Amino acid sequence: MLYNIAIDITNHCNFDCIHCLRDKVAPRAHMSPDLLDLVLREMSSVGMMNVCLTGGEPALHPELNRVCDLLVDYGVRFSLVSNGFLFEDKILPLFDSKVRRHLDGVCFSLDGATSASHDMIRKEGSFDRVISSIEACVKEKIPVSVKSIVHSENRKDIVEVAHLCASIGAGSLGYVLLTPTPRLVSSNLLPTAEEYSEVIRQITGRIMPSFLLNISIEGFAHPDYRVPLCNPANGISFDHLGNFIFCCNLSHPTNGDSPNVFGREYLGNIREIGIEEGILRHYRTLAWFMDKVMRSDLKKDWPVNCTKCFRLFGKMKWMEADESADNRYR
Repeated sequence: MLYNIAIDITNHCNFDCIHCLRDKVAPRAHMSPDLLDLVLREMSSVGMMNVCLTGGEPALHPELNRVCDLLVDYGVRFSLVSNGFLFEDKILPLFDSKVRRHLDGVCFSLDGATSASHDMIRKEGSFDRVISSIEACVKEKIPVSVKSIVHSENRKDIVEVAHLCASIGAGSLGYVLLTPTPRLVSSNLLPTAEEYSEVIRQITGRIMPSFLLNISIEGFAHPDYRVPLCNPANGISFDHLGNFIFCCNLSHPTNGDSPNVFGREYLGNIREIGIEEGILRHYRTLAWFMDKVMRSDLKKDWPVNCTKCFRLFGKMKWMEADESADNRYR
C-alpha cells in the first residue's frame, strides 16, 4: 500500500559529502511553488496525505515559506530531512503553530559521536550545528529522528552514536549501510561485506536490545526474507522537476564525472501523466523489481541490498571504467 510521497524540493546542497549518492554534474534547480502546488493537488485527489521533504538540502530552497504554506493549505502531514547546518536559521523559524499542526518531525544526519568522525565525511563544523539543531527541536517538542551513515572509519563507534542520540532526545535512529559511489571507493571508506556483517550483528544483538530508541538498519534486508519491502513498496517519489522516480535513492544518482541518464527508474512527469497513471507505472515497476529480486541470489550483494537494486537499474556502470573500484563491489 502506497501511503507516502518523498519530494525533492531542491537538488542544491551546502555540503559535498563523500558518500552522497546524488549526481553533482546536473544543473542545480529548485522545485517551483507552482509545481509543488500541482503535486500536492494531484496526490490529495487520491487521498495520499503524507509527504517527506528532501533534497539536496531543503533549507536552501528560496521559497521555503511558500512550501510550508502550501502544505498547510492542502492539509498535508509532512516531515523533513536536513543536514542541520542551516536548520535553526532557515527552517525552524517557519515552524509556527499553524505549520506545527501538520509537522510529523524532522530527520537529521548524524554520522558519528564526535566532530572528528562526523565532520570527516560532511563539513567542518557540521557536527556542532546538527547537535544544536536536534536540541532546538527537542526543546520545542518537535519529534526528531536520526540517520547515521556507517563507514569504515566510524563503524566501531556505533554504540556511542546510540548513546548520544538517546542522551539528546532523539526518538529513533536508523543506521545506514552505504551503496558504493566513486568517492567512497577511492577514499577506502566503504566497509567490506565482512565488516558490515559484524556491524549488523552488533546492532541487532547488542544495541537494539539495550536502548529504548526505535533503532533500524537501512540499506539492509535479511537474505532469508525474499520479498523486498523497502521504500518503493511504501511510497512514491518525485524529483525537483516533477518526475516520478521509482525510489528516492534512485533520484539522479552519481555516475562519477558523467551526468546521470534516466533509465527504468523514470516513470514520467506529473505534468504529463498525472498521479493515477504515475501510480500504475509505479506498481508495474514494483512488480518487475520484486520478481527480479526474488528470483536472484539474495546473498550476492548481501548485506547491502540497495546495491542489488542499483545494479538492476543500471546505476553501477561507473565501476566498469573506474580502476580504483574494488573487485568485491563489481
